[in-house]
Amino acid sequence: MKKKNIELTNDQYKTLVKLIFYGEWLLNANKAGAKEMDKTAEELCDYIYSKKATFNLQDWFKELAYGEELKEAKIKSFLKKIFDYNEETFWFYLTDKLASRDALIEYLKQGKTTPTFEEIEILKYDYTEKYETTFAENDINLLFLIDDTILD
Repeated sequence: MKKKNIELTNDQYKTLVKLIFYGEWLLNANKAGAKEMDKTAEELCDYIYSKKATFNLQDWFKELAYGEELKEAKIKSFLKKIFDYNEETFWFYLTDKLASRDALIEYLKQGKTTPTFEEIEILKYDYTEKYETTFAENDINLLFLIDDTILD
């Protein structure tokens, strides 16, 4: 396969390293074993990292006998952004799922059986607002599981 060239500034290379780290993390962070890992992403990550000297970015990386690896402090700074993102998306998806569930329960209690997407979205609006307000004021401290007789 014929290789192509891409020219980057030092700042563009820094951004590329961050994007490669985030993408590889997303693809492989929750994989159970080496078998499940996305090897092509890992290889591309290593290749991009190997160009660090060309862009004067050696201070971001550990000295290794083989392969390339970011220093722990750099990884932690990148992971902070991932964890901040996870925190934001957690609340969004939790609110959305709870509001969807409650809207469906309300719909079924009205004696209807097959809601359309639009019907659920209309009912969801008030529940979404309720959960957003509750979580903003109380974090997760008011969220409890109850027995499954809620539909009775």
